[in-house]
Amino acid sequence: MNVPISLCPHIDKEKPKGYYITAQRLFPEGQPVIFRQQFAGYMNHLILTLAHQSTWNTLLKMVLHAPLLDGVPVNWLAPIKQYRMGTGVRFYLPGSILKPGSAEDEKIETMGIIRRAWFKSGDIIYVDIPLIDANVLLGKKELK
Repeated sequence: MNVPISLCPHIDKEKPKGYYITAQRLFPEGQPVIFRQQFAGYMNHLILTLAHQSTWNTLLKMVLHAPLLDGVPVNWLAPIKQYRMGTGVRFYLPGSILKPGSAEDEKIETMGIIRRAWFKSGDIIYVDIPLIDANVLLGKKELK
């Protein structure tokens, strides 16, 4: 399922600190109960978990239980915070994961893909953001 994604720079005291990523229209019939702590990963581009097993609450457990998603190796980067919003969610991605641009950067609109992966010990629902690839994460290419 494709969903609209917005990336807004987080500016604090005129300095860029990271990005807020908003995924809308995920839950048209109302917000389910989901964990605030989620995880950012990389598998050809950025992925953000929306839901995972409650016992998978550390980066190490994510690495042990979900080393592959859809047959592709995942590099789990860091735990991140997810905030509930109406029919969607908002994530905060610090500059240590996604290099912040300048204070003049504007909101970027793109599309994400909601995917689900099943494992013996549970499953993961995640949003795949093709716009954010390795070059963007490493700061070799600007996010546009």
